[in-house]
Amino acid sequence: IGPLALLKHTQGQAALFSLFQLLSQAHCQARPNDLMQLLEVPNQQLWVAKAGQQLIGVLRALTEGELPLSKAAQRQQGHLFAQRVAKNSHQPLWLGLKALRIQRLAVDPLWQNQGIGNELLAQFKQAQQADPTLDALTTSFGASPGLVKFWGKAGFVPVHLGIQKDKASGLHSIAMIAPLSSTAQALTEQSHFANQFAWQLTEGFQHLETELVYELLMIMRSAETESIDAPFPKGYLDGQPFEAVSWALREWTLANPSVLKHPDPSCPLGMGDFWCQKVLQNHAWSSFSMPRKTLENQFKYALNLLLED
Repeated sequence: IGPLALLKHTQGQAALFSLFQLLSQAHCQARPNDLMQLLEVPNQQLWVAKAGQQLIGVLRALTEGELPLSKAAQRQQGHLFAQRVAKNSHQPLWLGLKALRIQRLAVDPLWQNQGIGNELLAQFKQAQQADPTLDALTTSFGASPGLVKFWGKAGFVPVHLGIQKDKASGLHSIAMIAPLSSTAQALTEQSHFANQFAWQLTEGFQHLETELVYELLMIMRSAETESIDAPFPKGYLDGQPFEAVSWALREWTLANPSVLKHPDPSCPLGMGDFWCQKVLQNHAWSSFSMPRKTLENQFKYALNLLLED
C-alpha cells in the first residue's frame, strides 16, 4: 500500500455507493435519508482515503456555529455541538464560534488497525489549521474507551458528557473539541468540565466503567498546563483510617489516573476497578464482593508496589 490519497470529493455512482456504505458503518442510527443529506447539505467537507481506486476511509465534517448569541439560536436546526455545549455551560458565546463538526469517521473493516483513521484525521486537521476564520474542530459520539482514547490522541478534549445513555447505542453521548482560536481555547478552559466530571463521578456517573473514567482523566490530565499539588497521604499505609484521608486519596487519584491501570503483574486483579468505585465513585463498602478489611489490604499492597516505582 502506497501513501494515502486524500481527496475533498468523489465522483460517480459507484464511488457514492461506497462512500455512503462506509458512512453507514460508522453510525448505529444511519438511515436511507442520510444519503439525501449527503447530496444536499451545504457547507460540508468530505475527505476520503484510497488504496489505488478503492475507497477505504471517509471523514465527513459539517460547518456549524456563527449563530446569534440568543436563546432562539439554540433551537435552530443543524448546530448540534454549539447548541448542546452552550445550553449545558450556560455560555452563549459557544454559539458564535465557527466550527467544523466531524460527524463521521470510518475505515473499511478490512483496513482497520493500520493507522488509516489517524492519518485521515491528522491531514484533515492540518488543512483546517490554515483557515484563520475557523475557531475549532468538534465531534460528538457515543463514548466508549477506545473512541475516547482515539480522539484524545488527536488533540480533542471533552467539554460535555451526557448523564443519560443513548437508547440506541447504550452509551453516554460525549462532545469533544480541538480549539484552533484563542476564543475557543478560552471557552474550553472556562467550561470546567474536569471539575464537573470529577464531582459527577459520585452521582450521575457513579457506575461509569473504570476504563472510560481512566481515558477521560488521562486526556484532561495531559491537557493541563499547570502541575497539581496532590501528594499521596502516606498515613493511610500506616494505619490512618480511610475516612480520614478519603478526600486526599481522591485528589491524588484524580491527579494520577494511571493508578487505575497499574501495570505490575503482581498487583491484585481488579484493584483498579475497586479503587475507582470506592475512591472516585464513592461506592459503599458493603457493595463490594469481599469484606472491607480484605479489600483495604489489597489496596495497600498495590499502593506499596506503586509508590516504590
